[in-house]
Amino acid sequence: MNHKDKYENFAELTESESEERDFGRTILERNSAITIIAPHGGGIEPGTSEIAKAIARSEFSMYCFEGLKAKGNYEALHITGTNFDDPKCLQLTGKSRIVLAVHGCNDENKVGGRNENLKVQIIEVLKGVGFQAEEDASSHSGHDSRNICNRGVQNGGVQLEISEGLRLEMFRGLKRPERQFTEPSFDIFVDAIRTALLELDVVGENTQRAIEDGGRV
Repeated sequence: MNHKDKYENFAELTESESEERDFGRTILERNSAITIIAPHGGGIEPGTSEIAKAIARSEFSMYCFEGLKAKGNYEALHITGTNFDDPKCLQLTGKSRIVLAVHGCNDENKVGGRNENLKVQIIEVLKGVGFQAEEDASSHSGHDSRNICNRGVQNGGVQLEISEGLRLEMFRGLKRPERQFTEPSFDIFVDAIRTALLELDVVGENTQRAIEDGGRV
């Protein structure tokens, strides 16, 4: 999607946009080496914050930035991943060994980021339950070290781009009230991602060894 962000960074956004009126944030720090984030949630890339919250559940730390405007959330509130620098998000990711960022896209499901082994694992588990998924080789692949998904302790996270078509299958619709109701594909997708993450044994010494080895146990 060709789009020039209205704001270059989070500080610039908060000069004009009001929290609780224009946007909201959900921040939960848990005893986990993994953090799930949705920097373009709510009405910005609809469905992504609901998916992120379901993946995090009670095990993983979580950050969601959600557009709350009646319309025009993407145009007003989208900050590209390399510029997304909310201090509260950075504080959380800075304590994490793996960051999984959930995004929305228009075309195919893609998995990017700098954690090569975990990318492969996620693609494998998604394909294993019937979803299309491929490695992201685009200019927005999340491989830049400045990307928010790579701002963890190990400088290597994963960026998950979920197609609009799949998100439409996951919910009754993508409008705010419709996203309260999920379809079976939502649970299948979320459970597949959680399977890949839970295999890392996120609390204890196995996690550190796994992540230092590139994401496999």
